[in-house]
Amino acid sequence: MNNLYEIKKIFGSDISLLNKKENYTVIDYGKIDGKGILSIYNLFKGVQLVFIDFKSETCLHSSRLIDNIFEINYCFEGRFECEFPNHTFTYLGEGDLAINSMENLAINSSFPLKIYYGICILIDMDVASSEINNLLNFFSISLNDIYNQLNLKENCYVCRSTSKIKHIFCELYENKEDIDINYAKIKLIELLHFFSTLSLENKYDVQYYTSNQVYKVKHIRDHIIEHDDRRFSLDKLTKEHEISLTLFKRCFKEIYGDTPYSYVRKYKMNKAALMLRLKNININEIAISLGYKNASKFSEAFKSVMGTTPSEYRKKINDFLEQDNPFRVEEKIK
Repeated sequence: MNNLYEIKKIFGSDISLLNKKENYTVIDYGKIDGKGILSIYNLFKGVQLVFIDFKSETCLHSSRLIDNIFEINYCFEGRFECEFPNHTFTYLGEGDLAINSMENLAINSSFPLKIYYGICILIDMDVASSEINNLLNFFSISLNDIYNQLNLKENCYVCRSTSKIKHIFCELYENKEDIDINYAKIKLIELLHFFSTLSLENKYDVQYYTSNQVYKVKHIRDHIIEHDDRRFSLDKLTKEHEISLTLFKRCFKEIYGDTPYSYVRKYKMNKAALMLRLKNININEIAISLGYKNASKFSEAFKSVMGTTPSEYRKKINDFLEQDNPFRVEEKIK
């Protein structure tokens, strides 16, 4: 992957080049609702290590122009939604590892939490150089054997993170700004050796949801968030949307990584924290605006999420403003 044309074959055409060195390319997904940066290292011919940094719901879109690619994804933060050709959905969460082939490439992807940090390793099995194949042979590792034993022709292989997996990916991610190519090659061999020891017994039983189920769950979530000054009965909302409460809760957690109650509470408290920082509104008014009948209940919820009470939180902000610029006390929030 030495030129922009080859990069666009995999990642699509809506990208621009930010930086280019001998074995290192940084590209920007400019046409999205946020920011998306991919940092790509060429480890071997046909083998790329990609650091994914997105603050957007829009996901990168892989191209179908290359057929025989072995793809490895590891999620550090956020959630990765994948829609497959049969219009079923599944999700990759923090600490999850997915191994896939282009035969099972998702037709659409997104980041439901509007943030995603992860690592992707791409191996073009038709292009991979003799250098990596000789190394793998030396360690008795075969990409074809991994492909077959994990049944990648039929579906994506997902497993929850182990300490060994996490250790490998964390060491790579911590050095992403200026990574040693030879060090990254060693880590790749270590990772592939680990994959060679896996079997279908280690596989996580991935849950798939229909497009109709996902649409209903997202619609209910959006309705609750858009009217965050009100309190809703999930039992009533799910009946109105003709989806069982049990299915709704299970699907919601897959999409957003949390229970509906906990997710909404965290959303409201983070919104409250922003209001405490930026607006001259008393705490009781903030509580009412977020659906709490009194400041006491709101303060209790705020502390459970933020680790401090609203008044203590605001005091810390005021102390910071005063310390940062003691001559502009009028900026302090009341």
